[in-house]
Amino acid sequence: MEFSVPMALADYIPVAFFAIAAVILMRDLYSKMSKGAFALFAAGVIDVTIAGALKATWKLLYAAGICDVVALN
Repeated sequence: MEFSVPMALADYIPVAFFAIAAVILMRDLYSKMSKGAFALFAAGVIDVTIAGALKATWKLLYAAGICDVVALN
């Protein structure tokens, strides 16, 4: 697999859009959900956002030739 640096930077765009949309959705659903369900929803949003950001960071580091984390390959 070969990645270019601009293509790797473009992988951050859907992560940012997801995070923004999730924050808007969480603000709307906070008063409508039970606290336990909201906590699970918020934890899932955090997990997905961090996973996407880490995968995009790996692609950027791989494209720049800095390192290759085999677990993310």
